[in-house]
Amino acid sequence: MQQYIIKEGSPSLLLGIPTKYYCLSATAALMRYIEESHNAVFLSHSIQFKYQICQGSMVIDCATARNLELTTNILRDNDRETLFGILNETSTSMGARLLRSNILQPLTDEKTIATRLDCVQELCGTEEVFMNIKRTLKTFTDIDRLITSFVQVPSKPTIKHSEQNINHIINLKHTLRAIGNLTLPVRGLTNRLLCTIHRLLTDARLEKFADLIDGVVEQSVVLEKTAVGLRNQRCFAVKAGCNGLLDVARQTYKETINDIFGDVNRYVDEYGIHLKVEFNLTMGYYLSTSVDNLEGRGLPPIFINVIRKGRILTFTTLELVKRNAKVNDSLTEVYLMSDKIIAELSSGIRDDIGALYKVSEAVAMLDMLMAFTHLCTIGDYVRPEFSSDMLVVKQGRHPIIEKLYSTPFVANDTFAGPHNTFHIITGPNMSGKSTYLKQIALLTIMAQIGCYVPAEYASFRIMDQLFSRICNDDSIELNSSTFMIEMKETTYILQNVTEKSLVVIDELGRGKYTVIKCAPILLKVRDNPVEPKVVHETGTSIYDGLGIAFAVCEELIHTRAFIFFTTHFQELTYGLSVYHNVVNLHLDTEAVCDSGDTGRSRMVYKYRVTGGVAQKEHYGVLLAQSLGLPQEITLRAEAIAQRLSDLQENARQRSESDKVVSRRRSLAR
Repeated sequence: MQQYIIKEGSPSLLLGIPTKYYCLSATAALMRYIEESHNAVFLSHSIQFKYQICQGSMVIDCATARNLELTTNILRDNDRETLFGILNETSTSMGARLLRSNILQPLTDEKTIATRLDCVQELCGTEEVFMNIKRTLKTFTDIDRLITSFVQVPSKPTIKHSEQNINHIINLKHTLRAIGNLTLPVRGLTNRLLCTIHRLLTDARLEKFADLIDGVVEQSVVLEKTAVGLRNQRCFAVKAGCNGLLDVARQTYKETINDIFGDVNRYVDEYGIHLKVEFNLTMGYYLSTSVDNLEGRGLPPIFINVIRKGRILTFTTLELVKRNAKVNDSLTEVYLMSDKIIAELSSGIRDDIGALYKVSEAVAMLDMLMAFTHLCTIGDYVRPEFSSDMLVVKQGRHPIIEKLYSTPFVANDTFAGPHNTFHIITGPNMSGKSTYLKQIALLTIMAQIGCYVPAEYASFRIMDQLFSRICNDDSIELNSSTFMIEMKETTYILQNVTEKSLVVIDELGRGKYTVIKCAPILLKVRDNPVEPKVVHETGTSIYDGLGIAFAVCEELIHTRAFIFFTTHFQELTYGLSVYHNVVNLHLDTEAVCDSGDTGRSRMVYKYRVTGGVAQKEHYGVLLAQSLGLPQEITLRAEAIAQRLSDLQENARQRSESDKVVSRRRSLAR
């Protein structure tokens, strides 16, 4: 690290990290991997290192990031239908990377968050400045990639490397021009963070870079996008007069190109065929024409390597092949001689490469704040507030679903405080329980990265950690059952949760083993309508799942963390109500009978979070009926479900009676 770190700020960093053995070892391994896999070495004092600790950022584990689809959609394996996807209105690669890292590591420092929110508020109020900044940001190339090109050199230089060096200097020239354009609209902003960004954009070292480049590179050189444009740009990038041999080689290149076009004009006059000169990096210059231009004739034999694509013919001539070879020879000489001049220029830039690191960070931060501002201008978002012990969201909405789907989203309130930290949420499948859990977590993340949130009002407690246990699918790759995954993730939560954490758990203890337990019972009820005496269990029983869920809930209740827990176990809603900080909520639904003789009912989902416990029984059967399951099956299913409920209630009453008898017997003794 002493060899590679830039001189700016190195003493303070090197003083504090000698005891960070694991961090240093990982860094050294990464550097060695990059050098060996990319066949490149880093130049001395060319890399900016930063030592960051977990303090100041919320901890989000990999499972939670996946469950909440922060950066990757589980079903489609892309970032469009994710939190990153809907927030990513950035214009630069640096801004997108910063946004991604912030989503995965939200801030926990309230002052820093407030500063970002102030920036967004100021940018929202200056439409003209906002549009000018947005327009200028779109002209930036990837500064981080540009920095890498200056600090990495190949172990074996090639002509390709010489071409790239010229490209990088031209890219830097373009970037410096874009930085200058960006300073103008940022200059009048008053927020402290925005003023810091302006100061970094006007660093005197950037002007030094511009002077060095202007002394070597032609003033008229701009970024080109076409292949032939890029080649000509590299060829004539260095000013005339810097090297006499370079000027001769470029003149040869220019004359050869003129000869190529002269030959083509001669072919047109001689053969009476309309010819078009094409170019690509593989073939160089070649010819093309339409089949219609031949008017039924064949191509003259002088044209070789004929390829037909639809009605277009491409071909070349021996003379054109020779001229392409001469062009390439001239270009090789030009690149090698230009590279020697560019190398001296690059050396002067590397001495102050730290200025580019700072600019990259400044542009990335500004770009991310602009993305947050853009969201405020197109959606009904509100600035979040923060308190020490309360989570209050009025009419909050799921940010991803609201943006991606045209149907109106049903907003819901959320409230948590010192006296109601644990929330049990019940309701039928598809009623919106999981969506509500994810909404709470996503809004918290948005608030803690300094973004406005979709709600009428929002106040958050700063969370130090975010945990989730949401069942998506079994992990086939790891050959793990639902139960095993649940227990691993739950154990991690219990070991790491603190009073300042946010935990969302979706139906703990509901795994596949529940069905295994019920199946033998259903068969016995069908065969014999009496209470079964023995039930064969082939997996973890439903009562094991209930017991584990109950015990986990009790442990989490004592942590005082803010916890939102969905379940189908009605026993939890009653058993845990003895704790004063437990609140019961449910997603409201309504059973509506269809008109006609069928007598079928359908489930109407209101997606509204309401206080209390869901009261409807057998809503699974009702859901199956509304989805078209034959009526005779749903009627039979309802009868079985009612019978099982009666058996369970009778068993409970007998158990209570047995306890009373046992107590009386003990008293009689």
